[in-house]
Amino acid sequence: MRAATWNIQHARQRRGFASNARFAQGVSALNADVLGVQEIEQNMVRSWMADQVQIACEAMGPATGVFAKARDLGIAGADGVALVVRGEIL
Repeated sequence: MRAATWNIQHARQRRGFASNARFAQGVSALNADVLGVQEIEQNMVRSWMADQVQIACEAMGPATGVFAKARDLGIAGADGVALVVRGEIL
């Protein structure tokens, strides 16, 4: 089993908005079975209103992800941490 942890800093580039495509490429390149992610977002403007947990799940292949909010910004989205696992989380 291969495990990894990654602080993605919202998948932001040095300037501007997030690159969810580059984030997905990075997740795929890690080839991890278990991935812990910090500073991941759901429905935030700076990450193009994407569900980055779902992006990670799709990049890992058949995977399940769980998200825990660190900040809930209401209609502006949320950021927090996630655990993504190939297969399902029991």
